[in-house]
Amino acid sequence: MLVVEGPPRLAAPILAERFPHVRCAAGSLLVGLERRETPESVLAYCRERRIGVLASCVVSRSVAAPQPVTQQEVR
Repeated sequence: MLVVEGPPRLAAPILAERFPHVRCAAGSLLVGLERRETPESVLAYCRERRIGVLASCVVSRSVAAPQPVTQQEVR
């Protein structure tokens, strides 16, 4: 998540040139990263494109393997 200087809707298309999973949410930007990308690469791209970042936060979601479906006998 990024909080940028200025309207997030202006920064979103610039970030989307490099990071395809960008969306605006509640005054901030959510940037979905693929395996080869890092939070540092997002911040470096923001510096390169002169997008001022006021705050950033990394949110990690672990993807668990699906649990097998078990059937229970009801009596």
